[in-house]
Amino acid sequence: MYILKKNEKFNIDNETITFREIRDKLTEEFTELVKAIVNYSYDKTLKNLKAVVREAFDVIQVCILILRKCHTISKDLDYPD
Repeated sequence: MYILKKNEKFNIDNETITFREIRDKLTEEFTELVKAIVNYSYDKTLKNLKAVVREAFDVIQVCILILRKCHTISKDLDYPD
């Protein structure tokens, strides 16, 4: 997945975001995913299944942001590889 420098959907600047902000965003997206799964478990429609997929991708995108942040930080450490 492509990570933008600024993510308008999440309303964050991926260049300056802190781990605390990422944690909060991950919690928010995870909660939305759980709600989508619960909704699907009660009403197994294509609409609700698509909502699960969308929310899962949102969680994945935040996880990729975490990896990108770690990579960026590692460049300033003794062992960047």
